[in-house]
Amino acid sequence: MSLFSFLGLGFSAIAANAQKAQGEAALAASKRQAYDLETEMEVQAAQALAKANVRHDEYKLSMASNMALFSAFGNVNSASWKAAVDREKQVLSDDLYAIATQGEIDIYRTKSERRVALEEGYARKTAANIGAFTTMATGIMNFADTYSKAGKGTG
Repeated sequence: MSLFSFLGLGFSAIAANAQKAQGEAALAASKRQAYDLETEMEVQAAQALAKANVRHDEYKLSMASNMALFSAFGNVNSASWKAAVDREKQVLSDDLYAIATQGEIDIYRTKSERRVALEEGYARKTAANIGAFTTMATGIMNFADTYSKAGKGTG
């Protein structure tokens, strides 16, 4: 039995451990990415809320401006005033709906990216473990083959 067969087995073990470590590192990286994406979803929700608040403040400012304009002409109780108020409310409602919908779309997209990142990390870890097993099994088979040949006096 040669020293090379033991070295081959040892190198197989080292390579297998390195493959497993790469798989663990890939999974850890994907978990960090998933955490970052989770944080991004919270930011997206906050941004949507902030946009809605800004839009609501714009509505209040517009209503105050319209009230001042209609008051200046003494038309506060007129049909025109009611139509302007109804229109402003409808525009606000449409805008808030669009802001909320876009916020949900952004969050859903980020959730999908998070899920994919985690799935890829677990897949890389599984592939690394399979590679490590294959490397170690090949090393053992080569060692056993060398050992059996040495026992028969052919190696």
